[in-house]
Amino acid sequence: MRYFKRIAKKIFRFDYLVSNIALFLTITVLGLIGFNLSVFDPFKKALKDFNFSDLIYSQFNKNQHILDTNIVLVNRRFSALAN
Repeated sequence: MRYFKRIAKKIFRFDYLVSNIALFLTITVLGLIGFNLSVFDPFKKALKDFNFSDLIYSQFNKNQHILDTNIVLVNRRFSALAN
């Protein structure tokens, strides 16, 4: 019994108990706080419309370099017709 008490004193020290309680309280408080993860929204939005078929299709048309000449750029801000 004396041996057990000596081992128990080494294992169950008061500062170990206090540090464990503080650790679990910290984890609980951090779990209750709602983290704002809106930092990752641009990645979510960029990958939302992504399909692996897009990658495969882009590889099929790799050798075709036909440019569309019917594209017209219009800048309305500096246009004379803009209101």
